[in-house]
Amino acid sequence: LKGVIVADTVEYFKDKILSICERAIDRFKISIEVNQRDISLIGGFVGQGYGIPYPGELNTIKRVAKLGVILEPVYTGKTFYGMLRNLRNKRYKKVIFIHTGGVFSIFAFNKDLTKVIS
Repeated sequence: LKGVIVADTVEYFKDKILSICERAIDRFKISIEVNQRDISLIGGFVGQGYGIPYPGELNTIKRVAKLGVILEPVYTGKTFYGMLRNLRNKRYKKVIFIHTGGVFSIFAFNKDLTKVIS
C-alpha cells in the first residue's frame, strides 16, 4: 500500500498515520503491530503549494476528465498525477486509486477546471 503526499511532509504523515493506526489497534483490540516501515509514502507532488495547480497535474486532470472522472486541483489531481508518475517507474500487478473526496474544491475551482477540461 502506497500513499501520495500532496501537503506537508512524508515524515509528518508517517507519524500521523502511525498514531491513527495505534489508536485503532488499541480501541478495536486488534492483535497486529504497525511501525513506520509499514507505511510507504511518496512525496514531491505538492508543487508550489497547497491548492496551486501545476502543468503536469493539469494535464492529468484533463486526461482523466475524458474518461468521465473529475479530479480537483487541491488533492486528487496532484495525487493521481503522483500515482501515474510512480507507475511509470515501478512495476505493479494491481493498482487501485481511492478517490476520497474533493467535491467542494471542484466548485471552488470550477472556472479553472472548465478551461483545463474544455
